[in-house]
Amino acid sequence: MAKLLSIKETAERLGISIFTVRRLIHRGQLPASKIGHQWRLDQDALELYIKSRASWSGNITLSKLYFRHEVLNQYYRDAR
Repeated sequence: MAKLLSIKETAERLGISIFTVRRLIHRGQLPASKIGHQWRLDQDALELYIKSRASWSGNITLSKLYFRHEVLNQYYRDAR
């Protein structure tokens, strides 16, 4: 079973504030699930997100955003 991270743990790993993590979740830029009243982020999906962000330098085009969206969707389909 994959480890689920809290917003605080995610913020520490990314080096950003918890408010920024919440903003990214609400914008759909960071994959997360709400369990009860708390947001949880899958550690493997977060690592994939980090790798996808690190491999893109310069301007992010619409096709790159679509690709990242498709990669994350495929990850969740495979996880089921």
